Amino acid sequence: MFREERIDEVVLMVTERVYKPSHDSYILASTLYEVLNNNELRRNLVLLEIGSGTGYISIRLCMSIYSNPTKYVIAIDIDPYAIYSSWLSTKINGMDMYIDVVQCDSASCIRSNSIDIVYFNPPYLPVCDDIPEAIAWNGGKNGTEIWREFFNNSLRMCRDRCRIVFLFSSLQNLEEVLEHIQICEYIELHQCQSFFYETLCSMVVECRQ
Repeated sequence: MFREERIDEVVLMVTERVYKPSHDSYILASTLYEVLNNNELRRNLVLLEIGSGTGYISIRLCMSIYSNPTKYVIAIDIDPYAIYSSWLSTKINGMDMYIDVVQCDSASCIRSNSIDIVYFNPPYLPVCDDIPEAIAWNGGKNGTEIWREFFNNSLRMCRDRCRIVFLFSSLQNLEEVLEHIQICEYIELHQCQSFFYETLCSMVVECRQ
């Protein structure tokens, strides 16, 4: 059921049930790399990925920044196939010393005020498909239902001056997204890429509770 596939320098154990890295994954990974190379950030950070899928983004980050390991990553997904994919991929790349894989609904299992950087690429299509595979793309009404759940959980988990990094699509209700992040003190539209059917953008926000 699981097969080995290489993307860039990362070896992944993939299956048809799990969302494979695509343009959105690359945009988010690039944004995170720049955020983590900000000299203002303290060392010994705790990072959290909500919706890890194959584990590609967290593994790629660790392979890029862990020549002198100072950070710890928790990779979460609700889907058991995604969790197994993330776990296998983390081990095969030798990153299991730096990444713990946890099955959880959004990030409800993580204690409050415990994370320094949260990142996610949520399902964002404005559909309500009920087939098992739809968990990877079903964003609910307006494409923001899952995004809103991920963002609210991020606010709860964030320590002081926590960064939240996420991806959004022009297919979502952008007005609702922008209204939701108005509570944040720092908002940066980091990078965007347009395709024939949508525009994908990454955003970095800093919010205080």
